[in-house]
Amino acid sequence: MDKYRDEGTILNITGNAGTHYNSVRIVETYDDFIVVEPAAGAEQAGGTFRGACANVNTATITRLEEAGPDQRLRARLKGS
Repeated sequence: MDKYRDEGTILNITGNAGTHYNSVRIVETYDDFIVVEPAAGAEQAGGTFRGACANVNTATITRLEEAGPDQRLRARLKGS
């Protein structure tokens, strides 16, 4: 998790009873949870997460993957 945080990788995560956190970055890591926030310019309409920041219990994570090229490009363009 620290690697993703340090590199600022844009991720898609499913955790906390099936909540989808799409196009997020990990901003803090702790022993049993991570704090995520939408990547700059990321579309917040997709999935069920629409907040500014969220704590995700690491024991509940069922999907953690790098966002696809289209998602990363949209986030970069909108964040500029």
